[in-house]
Amino acid sequence: MKAWKTGDLDWDEFSSAIPLKGPPGNGKTLLAEALAGEIGATLVATSYVDCQRQGHQGDMLKALSRTVNEAIQTVPSVFCIDEIDSFTHARLRGIPTIISWASSTDCLNTFRNSTKRMVSS
Repeated sequence: MKAWKTGDLDWDEFSSAIPLKGPPGNGKTLLAEALAGEIGATLVATSYVDCQRQGHQGDMLKALSRTVNEAIQTVPSVFCIDEIDSFTHARLRGIPTIISWASSTDCLNTFRNSTKRMVSS
């Protein structure tokens, strides 16, 4: 990060994502907070629950997009999405449905387009 700030390293030479996996409560978000603090970046965090609390699927996707915009506007930033797997696991009685498949596809497309905007900004 220091090399990028001094112009010695181009942004495209950085890894743009670090997947963290583990059970709830093992410190994934805490690690993102520590990383942001260490490199002097803003932590922008959201979760499936935060986005879903906004209302129906369209509102949820808008909330995700707003959070992505916040991360872009506060560069350098660490963007953390907790429970990301929940965006694609909508189920009805444990059986995938056409509705849950369409919902998952919308979520993944929004996420993909959003991260493209983050990387190109």
